[in-house]
Amino acid sequence: MEMYAQPIVGTYDYKMPNFDGTFRSYLMKVEVLGESAKRYLIKLLCPINGHLPHDTIKVMKHNVKLEAPETELRHYDYSNAYWNK
Repeated sequence: MEMYAQPIVGTYDYKMPNFDGTFRSYLMKVEVLGESAKRYLIKLLCPINGHLPHDTIKVMKHNVKLEAPETELRHYDYSNAYWNK
């Protein structure tokens, strides 16, 4: 398992079975600590069934969506735009 230097924030899609064979889906914020070929090692930020916050668990990659790192906004200089000429 390859561990990251800095944890990456993501959203974990947690599915819990209902009594009638259907599933209920919950989305929660997690920190991704590392990855292997098929799984992520995540740190929970809120409780789920059978786990407490700050527990680390391994989950399948297709259940986690990583958030893009924040980028700096570029400001365009409109003084040279065609409508200002």
